[in-house]
Amino acid sequence: GHVEDFPFVEAPDNRLVNDGYKLLFELNAINQHNKVTSIGKKLARLPIDPKLGRMLIEAEKESALNEVLIIVSALAIQDPRERPLDKQQAADEAHKSLQDERSDFMAFLNLWNRYHKQKKKLSGNKLRNWCKDNFLSWLRMREWIDTHRQIHHMLKEIGLRFNQQDADYAAIHRSLLTGLLSQLGFNHEAREYTGARNSKFHIFPGSGLFNKSPKWIMAAEIVETSRVYARVVAKIEPEWIEQKAGHLLKFSYSHPHWEKKPAQVAAYRQTSLYGLIVNPKQKINYGPIDPKTGRDIFITSALVQGDYNCQAKFFLHNQQMINELQELEAKSRRQDILVDDETLFQFYDEQIPEGIYSGAQFEHWLKQLDKQLSAKLFLKKQSLMRHDATDITSQRFPDHIEFNGNLFPLEYHFDPQNKRDGITLITPVGALQTINPQRCEWLVPGLLHEKITALIRSLPKPLRRHFVPAPDFAQACVESLTISDLSLPIAISNQLKKMTGIDIPYDAWRTELLDSHLLMNFRVIDNREIILAEHRNLQLLKERFANEASQQLTTEPTNHAIEQDDVNASILDNIPQQVDINIQGVQMKAWPALSKEGQKVALRIFTSQADAQQHHHQGLRQLYRNALTEQLRHLKSNLPGIQQLCLQYTSIGNCDDLKQDILTYLLDQLFTLQTVNNEAEFNTVLNTGRSQIFDKARDLCLLLSETLGIYQSLRKSLKNPPLIWLDAINDIQEQLNQLLHPHFLLSTDPQWLTHYPRYLRAIQKRLDKLQDNPQRDRQNRLAVQALWNNYKQRAQHAEKQHIHSAQLDYYRWMLEEYRISLFAQELKTLFPVSEKRLKEYWNKIDDA
Repeated sequence: GHVEDFPFVEAPDNRLVNDGYKLLFELNAINQHNKVTSIGKKLARLPIDPKLGRMLIEAEKESALNEVLIIVSALAIQDPRERPLDKQQAADEAHKSLQDERSDFMAFLNLWNRYHKQKKKLSGNKLRNWCKDNFLSWLRMREWIDTHRQIHHMLKEIGLRFNQQDADYAAIHRSLLTGLLSQLGFNHEAREYTGARNSKFHIFPGSGLFNKSPKWIMAAEIVETSRVYARVVAKIEPEWIEQKAGHLLKFSYSHPHWEKKPAQVAAYRQTSLYGLIVNPKQKINYGPIDPKTGRDIFITSALVQGDYNCQAKFFLHNQQMINELQELEAKSRRQDILVDDETLFQFYDEQIPEGIYSGAQFEHWLKQLDKQLSAKLFLKKQSLMRHDATDITSQRFPDHIEFNGNLFPLEYHFDPQNKRDGITLITPVGALQTINPQRCEWLVPGLLHEKITALIRSLPKPLRRHFVPAPDFAQACVESLTISDLSLPIAISNQLKKMTGIDIPYDAWRTELLDSHLLMNFRVIDNREIILAEHRNLQLLKERFANEASQQLTTEPTNHAIEQDDVNASILDNIPQQVDINIQGVQMKAWPALSKEGQKVALRIFTSQADAQQHHHQGLRQLYRNALTEQLRHLKSNLPGIQQLCLQYTSIGNCDDLKQDILTYLLDQLFTLQTVNNEAEFNTVLNTGRSQIFDKARDLCLLLSETLGIYQSLRKSLKNPPLIWLDAINDIQEQLNQLLHPHFLLSTDPQWLTHYPRYLRAIQKRLDKLQDNPQRDRQNRLAVQALWNNYKQRAQHAEKQHIHSAQLDYYRWMLEEYRISLFAQELKTLFPVSEKRLKEYWNKIDDA
């Protein structure tokens, strides 16, 4: 060993045991280190305490022997600074210039240097007077110098090397620390320090650190006067303690755990010296400290739980099998298929020898195995399964869901506490708009029975009692229904009515009561597969990423060059029905379509067929508009009766909008709504429509003139009505607002637009009857108002979901005919209509 390897024993009363070196000599003699033994014998003859000698030995290693020798010499004698009782303040002022804000030990160096500087220029008497004026003891200064000379001489004889350059603060105090390990302190509270063996003390008021209160200090001595004080102290760093007191430190360990990246078991170590905590929490490699625990953690975390970067064939094989069985559990929402972790632990425990607790050791052991022993590490599927899972098939729990020929991956989770519990559909942001919300209501076949059961149980009790037991009716629905784009509650309603004859209102299904795993979860990713958002509300995600989805088509590269700018009708010969594009690494089907861009037309691709149809319609219209520029300009200026129409339209909108709407309406009816697949068909429609456009304009203007004429007459009749008519007038005004509003011409199907005069005359008839029988009008109004309010709510929901329902549109005009049957029966309805027929049709609407 070396001198620094042997601690100096300290007695309980803080006195150093003087025969500490004797133990050192004996141990060195055993190890036959003659040089160290010689140093120990010579140091034993030094006229200082062993702890001071320990400082000197360390100082040589730190290249700080010159400075430490001066300090040690001072500590070996009585402090040369004097502090007379009658001149304490003056003495403190004189000594203040010697202080160092980090260390009282440095004050000895400052005093040594100052004294020798004065000694060079002052005579003996003057030097005595200088000492007196500065409250220094002349005799003790001489004793200090003599002690320094003697120790210096002995150190040279021993052969210790003195440093040639000035030592820094850290080197000096690391050397001093080795002799003061039992006199350390940690600033525990305010100015109170905790020391060895839970002792408490304060910094002496005369210290230069009294008002500094550093976190860690060491002291030359700890004395008790009016209270326990540390005298001659210095600020230290806690890591110095670990460096210099390794042989005295005690350790305790906590929270051993596996760390994947370094592939080893780590733990937190608490380090203490004489009961004083030096480092409360340091992460260390725990495997060599407790190999058995380390091995158990390695097997559990790395091999059983798979938290390990390992490319060994057995490991990849085993993890794949475990992942497959875990996926089966997630799909079936069962936790009894895969064996428990304890079984897997026993398997690996039997195969892996003792003493392996890290990835490096395990990899080294694997390389030495022959094929026969390596084969034992491969798990068999039968040994991993506790129960059969033959009913969990890819048909019942598919890995993908299809929309318009595009496959979207599905993930299954079984954790009711996790927000992803259930099924998660993963979609690139560019393909988000193609997902059908109604299809997603069906989930997958394996969960359909559970969802239908939950939906039946969500019904109000008066309805629910007809479908008991719910699981049996749910099973009957599963066996009869086919997954489709039809809304699931509507499909169930239709099937249950076939079975029982019971009508279930559209709004009776309370989907908000379903468990979250019975609602599809949607995850939107970007082209780097980073998650942008995740939610169970598909419409919320579609609205949020509407702009991103459209931008995706223009920023993502495609595998073809079909898109073109500024095209004409000849492009119709070269538009394929579908194309394949790549969006964020996912192959998607897309629909090429014309797209209006200002007064020009371009060919673009769309991931939504509905969007493609809408844009193609607008683009085709613009092609016809461009081909009919002169004719449309002339027609716009010569529309039959346009001046009178504009006057009648003033209360609805402005004249220019009306003219433009008339032209657009004519374009759609004569040109755009005709099916054209190539340039030849385009020209045929163009020539045919060109010859009819003026006649169609005359017919349309006549219809508008009749409609707007009746409308203006009604507006006059509605002014200043009797107060008793107020509710009826409000109902009529809402009806008119729904019929005649800005751009009503373009938003109304022509088959219903032709009946506008009849609908308005029915209102006139109602006003005529209102005066004679207001009570009858009230009864009729309440009958239709409830149905109308339900329609508005459902229509708003469909609009918010971007769903167009032809059935719901038809229902809206059924209500208009129903008003005629109530308020103006003499005008006749287009078809039989009643409250019963309306309710039956209402519950059959499947798109909203």
